[in-house]
Amino acid sequence: MAAPDLEQVLSELLEPDSDAIRRATARLREAFADPGTPARLALLLTAAPRPQVRQLAAVLLRRRLLGRWRQLEPGLRHRLPTLLAEALERETE
Repeated sequence: MAAPDLEQVLSELLEPDSDAIRRATARLREAFADPGTPARLALLLTAAPRPQVRQLAAVLLRRRLLGRWRQLEPGLRHRLPTLLAEALERETE
């Protein structure tokens, strides 16, 4: 699942519609089966236009990394601290 698609799924999770949330949750489970999803969440954390999507991406990334740090690809493990620091510097809220 590409980053724009993942951004749409996260946006749907923030909607008040229960059916949309259920569909988005199912799509998110499929996305988490892909090992590239943490990298896409990190990208959304830095580049998503809506602050709610950035916050949700941060929460999901944190939950995904708990206990799985060593399973990440080495390039992402080295880039992630820098990406997170840059995202925090840019965040105004």
